[in-house]
Amino acid sequence: MYEAVVVSGKGHAAPMGVRVTGADAIELDVYKTAETCRNIRDDGSFTVYFTDALTLGRVLEKKKLKGKQHYASLTVDVVSTENLGRKIRFRGKIISKSNTDKMTLINRAEAAFLEALIESTKPRPKKGKLDETLRVISKVAPDSVYEKRLEALARKKK
Repeated sequence: MYEAVVVSGKGHAAPMGVRVTGADAIELDVYKTAETCRNIRDDGSFTVYFTDALTLGRVLEKKKLKGKQHYASLTVDVVSTENLGRKIRFRGKIISKSNTDKMTLINRAEAAFLEALIESTKPRPKKGKLDETLRVISKVAPDSVYEKRLEALARKKK
């Protein structure tokens, strides 16, 4: 899962985790009550902008992405939806791509793994923190190197 800015409707922007599930496929889980969900349902498409963490923070505050604050973008048409209870999973086909610069994608599992490593070095780590981080990594990056390494670290710490 990668962190990105999803733009829907008439420019509404929201930081979200997106899953790249194939060469031309994206999955996005969106809360049903979110404006992003309504926009994607209405339009049947959305755009994913890969950017940096500071831009994600600005978007979270202002709900807009302005100018060239991204490294790459994907235009996506929705091909199917799945009801996940409080969320809807949109499965989409990438119909166009653009790159503006070299980039390093923000990988949620990598960031969580780094935080778990830091927590594990503390003299009194927070109880349950490694287990919670492992749960998150198992969800966003199952069978990844991050999951395997954190499992080993958690076993060692017990």
